[in-house]
Amino acid sequence: MPVSFQRSTEELSDLFQCALHGSCIAAAGKEGKFPNPATHPYNPCMQRKIFWLVVVVLELAAFWLPFWYQVFAIVPIAWIAWWVAYRSDWF
Repeated sequence: MPVSFQRSTEELSDLFQCALHGSCIAAAGKEGKFPNPATHPYNPCMQRKIFWLVVVVLELAAFWLPFWYQVFAIVPIAWIAWWVAYRSDWF
């Protein structure tokens, strides 16, 4: 693959990253503000603990709700816990 073609595909990838994820997130990634995944690997054990901790804390916070509201609150609580533990890159 020619070098110029490879560079153009990288630019296209950067364009899609900016368009899909917002320009400030993509720019911060280029500037090196986010940790490098190669030097900071994910910690699956910690992510699992954080996921269940957030689920339990939010379920306890929803304890005062009526039963059916608690049942329907499980989906957003699970989504929030999943995002915090796995997608936020905090852990």
